[in-house]
Amino acid sequence: MNTILAISDKVTSLFNNILGWGMALFMVIASYLGESAMAFGAVGIAVVLDAMWGIIVAVSQKKFILSHLLRETMNKFFIYSTTLGVVLFIERSINEDWYIATRVVCAIATSCELWSICANILIIKPNFPFIKLFKKYLAGEISRKIGIPVVEFEDSVRKND
Repeated sequence: MNTILAISDKVTSLFNNILGWGMALFMVIASYLGESAMAFGAVGIAVVLDAMWGIIVAVSQKKFILSHLLRETMNKFFIYSTTLGVVLFIERSINEDWYIATRVVCAIATSCELWSICANILIIKPNFPFIKLFKKYLAGEISRKIGIPVVEFEDSVRKND
């Protein structure tokens, strides 16, 4: 009986503060994700890396966009988590054990973030060899990030190459 009382005291103390609630919520989410947690983690890491590179670009251009960047990052987390959560829910509902759709959608989301990361890297380091291969395809993304028309960016690329 003492053991049961001790356990109930610990559970009660867990939910007495925001950290306890946060840890409980994290554990519920992690247990729901199961085998797909690594794919969801990859998306989360890609979003954080894109935000970091966005901050580096903003600092290099002497712009203050931190509030905009934080809002966009939170929007990305919300949009990705709801979309991926629905896909995971559908797969679980049909008893799909391989989670192929979840992993494919996570790979697509991570690739979109990687595309944005590459554009940020090219703004900072325009002659970085590996990413320089994508410069032609990243023209629209880069011109949007630095605030110039695509034609003007493509002209400057042609002059520098």
